[in-house]
Amino acid sequence: LQTDFAERAAATPGTRACSALSARVALLTHATLAFGVPRSAFHPAPKVESAVLVLERRPEPAVDVGDPKVYRQVVRTLFAQRRKMARKALKPVCADPVAVLAAAGVPETARGEALSLAQLAALTRALVAWRAAQ
Repeated sequence: LQTDFAERAAATPGTRACSALSARVALLTHATLAFGVPRSAFHPAPKVESAVLVLERRPEPAVDVGDPKVYRQVVRTLFAQRRKMARKALKPVCADPVAVLAAAGVPETARGEALSLAQLAALTRALVAWRAAQ
């Protein structure tokens, strides 16, 4: 894979390099960047660097997200505009994001890239519960 893509996929949620891709990958697999592949290994040589990404499927998801479809929606929404705080980023999927964030124990000023996998899962479960109560 292209090195930039492989690094994003293998990034740990809660780190600066985290993306929607890595948050979704980490839920179901353990991703490891194995090694780089030199351009000379290909013919013709590409203009980008390559790397080998190892994905080991987990027997069950790393954390209980409740509803995987809502998890994907939450992750996509949080990372769509990375610089927005969670309370503003979640407005498209929730009319009261402050209440949902409080129920999940997530600071409303947090950004998607700063949230751990456990926090993303808690946020998803809180959003499912909030929607059920509405």
